[in-house]
Amino acid sequence: MVLVADVESAGAATVYRVTERSVLRALDAGMSAAGLHTLFSKRSRTPIPQALTYLIDDMARRHGRLRVGMATTFIRCDDPAMLSEVLASAVADELGLRALAPTVAVSQAPLSDLLDSLRSAGFNPAGEDVRGAIVDMRPRGVRFPERRREQPFPVARFVSPSDEQLAGLVRNLREIGSAPSKTGANASMTETMSTLQLAAMHRSRVTIGYVDAQGVAGLRSVEPLAVVGGQLEAFDPAVGVVRRYPVHRISSVNVHVD
Repeated sequence: MVLVADVESAGAATVYRVTERSVLRALDAGMSAAGLHTLFSKRSRTPIPQALTYLIDDMARRHGRLRVGMATTFIRCDDPAMLSEVLASAVADELGLRALAPTVAVSQAPLSDLLDSLRSAGFNPAGEDVRGAIVDMRPRGVRFPERRREQPFPVARFVSPSDEQLAGLVRNLREIGSAPSKTGANASMTETMSTLQLAAMHRSRVTIGYVDAQGVAGLRSVEPLAVVGGQLEAFDPAVGVVRRYPVHRISSVNVHVD
């Protein structure tokens, strides 16, 4: 009853309602019209309403006139004799071919496998799309995405320094040569940047006094590459990577003279 009818109300006396949808559900499950009539005749204590009999017969008459199934590929041929020859061959069992009409058969095999098997069996099929156009089934080359070229490392533009900057740079370098341990401790921001730019130009290794974001001071031995946007871009040979150091956190610069 749960299959053929819907529960309308539950209680001491459960009420079931039979509808077109519930009868269709029973027919989809494999029950027949005769089986439904027998069910109601055995379960009902009163005569079966004529409307229920008509409903079951009408739904059974219309059920299954339109069939829907699954198929991955199909074979169609204007010559029924040739399609019959294909269905009679051994390859038909391998592909699971099933005839739908004298000129149409379906299979669950992929299109490429279907074409290869038929050709191996001595037939010469052609692949087609949903519009009936011939499909080129030749293997295509694999296209790989173009590799992105690595952007060259930005090179800072050097502006000709003023006489004051050059004098400060010479003074700073002299201090470095005379007292390496104290070099640049009191250097100005301009002198620090000039020293770093000159070291980057000549690829000279320097030791900088640096205060990190946590306020911890320490020394870094690096190879300056450029001074861009208030930051020193330098290669750290200790870890083999390029790092950026804000210039305002650099407290001293010691240029290594080889």
